Amino acid sequence: MSKKILSLENLHVQIGARMILQDISFDVHEGEVVGIIGPNGCGKTTLLNAISGFLPVDTGIISVNGKDVMDLSAHHRARMGIARGFQHAGVFRQMTVEENLMMAVERAEGYPFWWMLSGDYRKKMSAVIGTALEEVALLPHKKSLAGVLSGGELRFLELARLKILPGNLLLLGGPARTPCAPRRDEWPGT
Repeated sequence: MSKKILSLENLHVQIGARMILQDISFDVHEGEVVGIIGPNGCGKTTLLNAISGFLPVDTGIISVNGKDVMDLSAHHRARMGIARGFQHAGVFRQMTVEENLMMAVERAEGYPFWWMLSGDYRKKMSAVIGTALEEVALLPHKKSLAGVLSGGELRFLELARLKILPGNLLLLGGPARTPCAPRRDEWPGT
């Protein structure tokens, strides 16, 4: 049997007087992809926020890679290997696709501030970014500003950035709903 990456036991999260999550228990093993589905407002984002440390848990246990993380902040959980993506892609739109990934590589690899002056560091950076962009089919957009990417491409850029960070647990929220065009019967003058 594969290694347990995430374990939730009897998780309860209450916000104000409203119980959002009640008695949630499940395990995720290495290599598994698990989807949490349900209608709007049922607690999917609350669950991800509780696991990643952005929301306090009333009772229960959360373990990541066999370690209890209940008393750890979101920052410390991220250092333990929990990568969290949000409904709105967490990328810098005014930077290029490559620059967005450079920041992730610098952090993940602990590059020194002078790394750009070193041919070895530049070569390593280029290889990591090239591989990450190939995995999400964004290599042709390497020099493009992130702000010109489509919504789906932004999500892929965020995924590439998160995969560069160390760890083995990736929590992704669903894409945010975007305003839709009005229905034909709602058009002005109809």
